[in-house]
Amino acid sequence: RVAERYRHADPPHFTFEDILEQAMSAGTSAAEKLRAKVTRIRAKPGGKLPLRIRTKLVHKRLSSNVCRYRGYVLEGYPSTFEEADALFTELVPAEGEEEEP
Repeated sequence: RVAERYRHADPPHFTFEDILEQAMSAGTSAAEKLRAKVTRIRAKPGGKLPLRIRTKLVHKRLSSNVCRYRGYVLEGYPSTFEEADALFTELVPAEGEEEEP
């Protein structure tokens, strides 16, 4: 009964590319820096965003109210053990929170 009440027939579906594109399309200085970094990285064969940035982007999206209350489908990420470990065990502070020293 509880599962029926809270189950959603159509949870949001994301890929890492969707999350990255959404972050880069924001009209902020952080989005501009991210666009510049992604442009530099894509120019190099096999280039990849640093793990910390990838983790923060995905964590921020999955911490949204929509994902917290409706669930989500995250396709293609994490694709390595390091990504999974960083995403699900590393404590990434929520927006507005400070990191502990």
